[in-house]
Amino acid sequence: MAEKNVPAGGGDGTVFMWDMGSGAGRTLQSPSVGQHVDVTSTRFDLDGSRLYATGSDGSVHIWDVGTGAPIPTPLEPDGAATAIAIGPDGQQAAYGYADGTIRTVATDGQDGPQPPSLATGLGSVMALAYSSDGKRLVAAGQHQVGDHQEGWAQEWNLDTRAPAWPALQFARPSPVWSVAYGRDGHIAVGGWGDGMGTIVLRAPDGQVTNIDCLSCQQPGVQSVAFNGSGTQLVSGGIDNTVRLWDTATGTQIQSALSGQTEDTRAVAISDRYVKSFPGS
Repeated sequence: MAEKNVPAGGGDGTVFMWDMGSGAGRTLQSPSVGQHVDVTSTRFDLDGSRLYATGSDGSVHIWDVGTGAPIPTPLEPDGAATAIAIGPDGQQAAYGYADGTIRTVATDGQDGPQPPSLATGLGSVMALAYSSDGKRLVAAGQHQVGDHQEGWAQEWNLDTRAPAWPALQFARPSPVWSVAYGRDGHIAVGGWGDGMGTIVLRAPDGQVTNIDCLSCQQPGVQSVAFNGSGTQLVSGGIDNTVRLWDTATGTQIQSALSGQTEDTRAVAISDRYVKSFPGS
């Protein structure tokens, strides 16, 4: 079993994966992702053997991490969705929409009673992420305030279908491009503000801190993901790089990972590999 993976990839239908032990990278090809379809989010399953990705056409894709082979899924693309997330066990998916609603479905494609939709009332849903136990869902997006956009984030209890805490609202980042949920309860929202990448971190106790990517010169954060322990955060930028951060200090851990020719639309990290998905 791999010990640390980080992926990145997207619009050209490829997956670029870094082995964090050796620093080597390799490209995986999937015929299930067509041209001009950006990969908008990624996550590993609980044991790191499968990688789940969502596409800008409302599609869901699955790969076997060991072989790199795609795995068929019965879920049909939902072209109206503005955000999609896959649960930690791969058995559920959440879809967000421009009107602020969220629906959750089973990924086995079986018909049956569906839980009621969540209504954020906060504006367009741009990113979604499940907690490690699959019982909570965090949504992030943006809404119009006067002549500009402002970002927001909110966590939902999927058993009660109610917000877990009052919505977090912020002027930066906006636009909001990504959100991640750490196993310890940390939440990260990534985007762009004043021409530079910005990450908002919310701790389990509600404390909010900002990581402004000024020193590293990552101009826009399009994707974020936590490692298993929640001590590290990986971000993918519009400068075609992937960077690792210490969540306690907000400092960059090592030199930027590169090797892509497109901006990084989605990232994921397991115990050994970093995977990234570039946009077109």
